[in-house]
Order: sequence, then C-alpha cells, then structure tokens
Amino acid sequence: MVYVTRVQTECILTHWYICRPGSSGMIIPVRCFTCGKVVGDKWESYIGLLQAEYSEGDALDTLGLRRYCCRRMLLSHVDLIEKLLNYSPLQR
Repeated sequence: MVYVTRVQTECILTHWYICRPGSSGMIIPVRCFTCGKVVGDKWESYIGLLQAEYSEGDALDTLGLRRYCCRRMLLSHVDLIEKLLNYSPLQR
C-alpha cells in the first residue's frame, strides 16, 4: 500500500511526496523543480547503485538522468525527516 501526502509550500505550489509504510520516510520531490521530469521513483535505485560502488555520475547516467537540473535533485537531497520528527507538536 502506498500513501500519498500533500504538502503545501511557501510559494503556493503543491508538491506530492510518496510515503511507503516501512520505508525510511524520505521526503523527496516527485518531479524535478525545473523541467518537471519524474525523479522521485529513482531515489532507492540511486542509493542501491551507490552502495554497489558506482560513482555518483555513473549512477545518474544509469538511471537516465542526463539533464543537470534533474541530477541536482538527487545529488543535493538532504534527508531531514529524522531531525524534523524531533520537533513534533504533539510532545508539547
């Protein structure tokens, strides 16, 4: 089962993120912010290729991400979900 959550951003654009039960809870954009190509489904494959000792460039080439705008979506992603969960409003 896949849950899709809606996140409202400051610039009034709405982006959709995929949250799978039992996954790491990654908040990765589904589409490239610049060109709109789907990149969210490539994150787990990208991490798998890096663990298989591919270089970052070779892993992105293997996944078919040729545009530098799409490549930056995976290269510059920082996983902040664990830090954000420390500030849950339910604990106050």
